[in-house]
Amino acid sequence: MKSLTKYLLSVLAGWSVAMSAHAQSAVPIFSFDASGTNGAYPEANLTLGRDGNFYGTTESGGPSTNGTIFKVTINGNLTTLVSFNGTNGATPLAALTQGPDGNFYGTTEYGGNTIGRPSLDAGLGAGTLFRVMTNGTLTTLVNFAATNGANPHAGLILGSDGNFYGTTANGGPNNDGTLFRVTTGGTLTTLTNFSGTNGANPYGGFTLGSDGNFYGTTESGGRAGYGSVFEWATNGTLTTLVNFNGTNNGVAPQVGLTLGPDGNLYGTTSSSYLFAYTVFPGFTINIPSGNGTIFRVTTGGAFTNLVDFDNYSAGITPNAKLTLGPDGDLYGVTYTGGSSNLGTIFEVTTGGTLTTLVSFNNTNGADSLAGLTLGPDNNFYGPATSGGAGGNGTVFEFALPAHYIALAAGGGNYRVFAGSYPNSTNRIWATTNLALPSSWQVLGTIITDTNGLGQLLDTNTAAIPAKYYRLSYP
Repeated sequence: MKSLTKYLLSVLAGWSVAMSAHAQSAVPIFSFDASGTNGAYPEANLTLGRDGNFYGTTESGGPSTNGTIFKVTINGNLTTLVSFNGTNGATPLAALTQGPDGNFYGTTEYGGNTIGRPSLDAGLGAGTLFRVMTNGTLTTLVNFAATNGANPHAGLILGSDGNFYGTTANGGPNNDGTLFRVTTGGTLTTLTNFSGTNGANPYGGFTLGSDGNFYGTTESGGRAGYGSVFEWATNGTLTTLVNFNGTNNGVAPQVGLTLGPDGNLYGTTSSSYLFAYTVFPGFTINIPSGNGTIFRVTTGGAFTNLVDFDNYSAGITPNAKLTLGPDGDLYGVTYTGGSSNLGTIFEVTTGGTLTTLVSFNNTNGADSLAGLTLGPDNNFYGPATSGGAGGNGTVFEFALPAHYIALAAGGGNYRVFAGSYPNSTNRIWATTNLALPSSWQVLGTIITDTNGLGQLLDTNTAAIPAKYYRLSYP
């Protein structure tokens, strides 16, 4: 595991220095109540708003049990903004996206004005696309009707043209899903209809590549029928880059891709391989098996399998999108496995070195289907889909892995020399209480020289039992 911090220290008289490794933990800051009135089962990443608060969705709960939209502060104060009632949407599974107008845009898997049509998921409706203001005012922009797509599972991505781009898991002429563009006013344009051979059922959304094209995954379809990675160019051309085969490159990716610091794309599959199961003599079916993978793919389609989740104690079944950390590593969660078999938080380098950081224990959450979001304090935040005091999920805080410098009691000034990320802006954080993740405060910023060495003077070190420092980028 790569540390966030490299320190070269010069200590003034009266101070002693010790390196201290911080034990990793996920701290619950909010638990959804047992009745579900304030929401239940959050399955989507949190979105950090421009106001410094997080915005998210729950799959269920609320007065009509159709899900909610909420706002939560880093201190755990939650406000329910919207309770879906079916007509205005139901079952939001995706993260919200903040638009240039400051409003949030998102999707629901079911509901809308097609609710009650038996041909559409037993009358549940084909889903919606909506805009919500920070005061909770909801406007339905699109009602999906199968022909223009159905059942979006993923959120939207804002394009350079000011429009949003997204996917529907079903619908279109083949019922294999669609790619679409939508304006902030709700004008929807179908860009691609999946047909099976070019992929099917894109549960994950778009990711914007370093080349300006869009990239994504399909859960099924492709040459072997077990999913694909695709590129969609702004000229409308769809190119299949990877066909998952269930033998050596995974099965059924269910989430989108993450752009790495090297310009490559990183993702997960929900299963590792196919298991041949004989139903009766002469009739054998292939069943997705194994515990999932992490992979890397270049924009040219070169594929590398980085991790096979084959150790229950380390976590299995990574069903959430990866998040790029400020140290250049990727962070994610597993749905199950770990010491309590309730899932884990992990770190993986771009070279494929996996480190399990936290095992969920039900108190801080369980069975997470949502990824992590970097907060304004440089800690990660995320929802766990179940667990917590009410059993309906939590919002938790997770401090990034780092090494800290512990300073014994003394006085006077302390000059911190920090070395990392040459020619870049870095922040130095300080705290006197490692047990309280929210107590970290930015001490200041430094710009390192060509050798990656910077320094900052801390003038507030008198009459304290100990002080700890860490470095973050940016």
